[in-house]
Amino acid sequence: MEELDDDESIKLFCQRAFKSNHPTEFHQLKLSQMVLSFANGNPLAIKVIGSSLCSKTQSYKEREAKKLKQVPKPDIQKLLKWSFDGLECEEKEMFLDIACLFKGEDRDFVTRIMEACYLSAYSRIENLVDKSLISVSENEINMHDLLQQMGLGYRLQLITFRA
Repeated sequence: MEELDDDESIKLFCQRAFKSNHPTEFHQLKLSQMVLSFANGNPLAIKVIGSSLCSKTQSYKEREAKKLKQVPKPDIQKLLKWSFDGLECEEKEMFLDIACLFKGEDRDFVTRIMEACYLSAYSRIENLVDKSLISVSENEINMHDLLQQMGLGYRLQLITFRA
């Protein structure tokens, strides 16, 4: 995965976190610098973190950025886990189902199945899209391979733990 330069990184982060191309206030600049120093130009990490912080309060964003700083060594898997941990319980289950069973499947098909298992499946799928954990293109549900690997690993841990 090719790293983004500083300008590309801040633009991508601001688009995801603040819905603008650059920080417009000092606290946005400070948050951007804190997160980007951790993400090291990784576009997936920047997208996922920025999307996870969008529409949150300033104090929430600052607390979460401080949590990221406590991770000893920047690691994409730890960044992805941070975003996954921020999901509601049913969103986590839906994410894991998509990672294990539904990557590449038709969105309408997946939504019908999910609606039989989860409350508000359509809006929860939208939330996963908003957080950049999955994407929908031409009505097909997809996710980055690293996110799928993380999901498969979590599901395997759950199966092993329950056995």
